[in-house]
Amino acid sequence: MDYHAKLMDHLCHYKEFHLGIRTSGAERRRQHPALPREFFDLNILPGYRRPFRALAERAPLFDLQGDFHCLHSSQALCFNFFIPFVQHPSRHDILLTALGQAGDTISATSFELFYGPETDELFDFYMELGSGQRLYFDVKLAENWFGPAHQSAMRSDALLASSRADIVGLVSGDVLKSPDAARLIVLLKKLAYVCCGEERRLCCIFPRANQRLHEAMRLLLRSLYPALREKIVVLHLEDLVAAVRRAGAKAGREDVVRHFQQLERKYIPADREAGRP
Repeated sequence: MDYHAKLMDHLCHYKEFHLGIRTSGAERRRQHPALPREFFDLNILPGYRRPFRALAERAPLFDLQGDFHCLHSSQALCFNFFIPFVQHPSRHDILLTALGQAGDTISATSFELFYGPETDELFDFYMELGSGQRLYFDVKLAENWFGPAHQSAMRSDALLASSRADIVGLVSGDVLKSPDAARLIVLLKKLAYVCCGEERRLCCIFPRANQRLHEAMRLLLRSLYPALREKIVVLHLEDLVAAVRRAGAKAGREDVVRHFQQLERKYIPADREAGRP
């Protein structure tokens, strides 16, 4: 079973046995990890549904994507990961330690930071550090590439054509001529923005188990000019969650540990799921 199929099966099980939802929010597909749309806020982990509703009501500052009611929504994953630290600044040191930035401070955060006029020209999360570093996060879960989940080939080709001038100085010309270029175009546009500032970094969070994203990232790193590779920080979801749990336990914050145990239970399928449920 490949990663995508395994994740979908895991989330269907999570929906039924952890959320108690047996109906599907996907038309004509009973076995699908989509919540009925009226229960979309169950995609947020317990303890943060109320602040989520408050944030979501402030649209367009936080505009819910069309697939938000699906349990594999990357937007929901991003919110579930960062909201404990946005809501509670006293926990910032735990996140910074997990990110390898221990000793620094967080001076500003934002969900859904737009960097251009198009609706897909945004970073999932933004963090400004006291040291002056600016971290721009791209969060993926079930996607096959670094772009909108339902982006068509025509849309990708149009983006590639319109963005060529911005990205031509980032990668070798060969990759722009390859069929794989369209898989990277959105990430390359984000990288072009990040490269405009010395203290900026593009942090890509995705599961280690998602081999298709791994392949796309390897292609990108091979294609980038060497001086630009340090602009990208690859953060595997499994490792990052484990690092937060360790830092939380060391800080004596059992609430953080519990939250990330719940996050792991939801988003990271076990190698063996014997004894279910």
